[in-house]
Amino acid sequence: MSETPSLKDENPSASSEAGDICYWSPGPALCIFFGQTQPYSRVNHIGKVVQGLDLFERINAADRIVLRKKEL
Repeated sequence: MSETPSLKDENPSASSEAGDICYWSPGPALCIFFGQTQPYSRVNHIGKVVQGLDLFERINAADRIVLRKKEL
């Protein structure tokens, strides 16, 4: 069984805002912040949810989330 490789931190931050998409290297895990929560430890901001953030409050554990890049 192989171990999941961890990426190095790049400009880690101890805080987040609703909508932030972050990489948490100790996990390793991808995090999407949608409420009043803050990261357990430093995270690397990689994107932001700009539409439909209210849908995250209705997601169940087995649900799939599809994110699409917004065309400018």
